[in-house]
Order: sequence, then C-alpha cells, then structure tokens
Amino acid sequence: MSVGMGQDMDPETAGDPGRTTVFYDGGCPLCAREIAFYRRRQGAGALCWIDVSRAPDGAVAAGLSRERARARFHLRRSDGVLVSGGAAFAELWAALPAFRPLGRLFRSRGAVWLLDRSYDGFLHLRPLLQRLLAGRAPSARGGVSPPDRRRRSWLKMLARACLLGPAAALAAPANAARPQESGNRGGDMLIDDFAGHDPVSKLGTRWRAVSDQVMGGISQVSVTRDTIDGRSCLRLTGEVRLENNGGFIQAALDLAPSEEVLDAADYRGVRLVVRGNGARYAVHLRTPDNVRPWQSYRAEFDTGPQWQSVEIPFGLFEPYRLQAPLDVGRLRRIGLVAIGRAFTADLAVAEVALYR
Repeated sequence: MSVGMGQDMDPETAGDPGRTTVFYDGGCPLCAREIAFYRRRQGAGALCWIDVSRAPDGAVAAGLSRERARARFHLRRSDGVLVSGGAAFAELWAALPAFRPLGRLFRSRGAVWLLDRSYDGFLHLRPLLQRLLAGRAPSARGGVSPPDRRRRSWLKMLARACLLGPAAALAAPANAARPQESGNRGGDMLIDDFAGHDPVSKLGTRWRAVSDQVMGGISQVSVTRDTIDGRSCLRLTGEVRLENNGGFIQAALDLAPSEEVLDAADYRGVRLVVRGNGARYAVHLRTPDNVRPWQSYRAEFDTGPQWQSVEIPFGLFEPYRLQAPLDVGRLRRIGLVAIGRAFTADLAVAEVALYR
C-alpha cells in the first residue's frame, strides 16, 4: 500500500533546509484546528508542517526539544532562524498570500510584543478551553453528543481572541472552522478541490489509502496527487483482488475531527468531478450508526475518459449490512471506492462537494 501525496514531514527529519517549517502540537485540539485552517490557505503547500506530538522524545530540530515545541508554537524561517509565539505567527502570516500584509504589520517589534502577550494569555487559558470544547452532554439518542453548537462557536471565538489578540478578526474569519463553499456553485459545500500540495482537505482532515489488507486481503492501492488535462486531482489506482475474502481499495476522508460529525442536512447529495478507465466505482458514507467496519451507505457511479460532473442524491445511498437509514445530519466519513470484482482501478477526482 502506498500513499503518494505530500504529507506532514517526518518529525525526525525536521523539515527541508531552505523552507519555512512550522512546528505544531497536533495533540492539542485547539492548535490542530487552527493549523488546519492555515493549511487550507493558498501557499500552505510550500511550507513544511511538522506535528511534534508524533515525534520521539528529544530534539525535533536544532535547538528545539519536543517538550518546548509542544509548550509553545515555533517556526523556523527559510534562513534557519527559529522563532516562537507571536513572532512565529507573524512569520506564518507573511508566508501565506492572504495574510501577507498582516504578517508584515506584526513583524515590527512593538506589534510582536503585543501579539506575544495575547499568545501568552491563550497558553494560560488553553487547558480550560480544551476541557470545555471536549465536554459531552447526554443526547436524545443515548450515549453522548458534542457540546451545544452556540457554546462551541463562542469558545472558538474566545480561543482565537486569546491566541491572536487584536489580529483575530483579520486573521481568522468567524466561519474558519467550517467547510468552504464551492466557488463555482453558490451555496454548495466544497470538501476538496485538490489544489494544495498535501493530502489535507478543505475540512482540515487528511485523505488516506485503505485496502482489504486490513482484513487479510491482497489488493494493492495507491492514492496520489496528479494533474490531468490541467486539473489538479486525487488519483486512486491499484489492483482489486478477491482472494482471502478481499475485494476493495479506497481513498477515505474523515468529514470531521475524531468523535465529531458533519451536519449535511441542508444539502441534497454528493457531487464529484471525475474521470476514469471506464469502470464503475462507488461512494461510501459512514455515520455513528455504522458500528461495524464493513457497514456503510453506498452509491455507484460510472466513469469515462473525459472529465464529468456526477451528482448523487443522498436518497440513492443504500445501507449495507445495517438497518438504520442514512442520517445526513451526522456524516463522519466519505470513501471513494473500487470494490466488488477483480479489476485494475484508475479513478481521478478533481472535486468533492455537497450540493444543494
């Protein structure tokens, strides 16, 4: 199994010399959300992103220990200078076209001092904010459900205010944690257009390759970034084999962070822009009702040698090996799947969206 798309750099390599490198704590939910926002911006693919929570104990870069990197936001400039706190945010903004004027403004000594004080305030409040955001309340369905959305929204605004201080309103729009709307059709929700240089979607979650090898099969899968006829795309290729009760490969994407769901009740279905080798492929959706790994909601689509837009209404998704109907208000994962027969898969996808 191989994944050819750009990913977070191995913490042991500490990024590429000559490139701006961002060190962030992926184990901190607030930090991970903020980084996911920046990684969806234009220009983010030119940076190295290192999740220090995955690094072994010891140094993650010259002059930077794992403990220090987890306690405070750090960035190494392209000239090798290591900065932290407000200065690191100023350098990050300067590296992203949308925030470049803000980065230049906050590079000044007085502005950096002010940004540092705001960031220090956030660090003091971070444990409390994380506990509040991670809270759960009983739900009508039984079990647990995420906190009230309004409370969550206010907490995110408070976290950004502490983190970014006076720049909060300029650097992070109020809907930054929400999926972007597709630019070509008003009101649609863009999940990914594969315009970046890494496997992070517009939702901030990562595409990954999955095959029947997780259950003993021998199918081979590769998920890569590609450009076909001038269009950036995700490409799913491989050999689907039926031995050992196998028979599938897929490119999978979580639609929300762990233990959360995406509410798609305002949308009518899934839209894909695809081309392929003439084979039939499937879209699989998962919700919290899918308690077994083989359960999902499935719909198929055909491909051809030219790019085409395919719209699949939610009503066409059939439950597979479960009784519960599809609850579009609680989507958890989407998969682009080659399944059910032995064949060579070659599917390119230029856009994944929800349409109204």
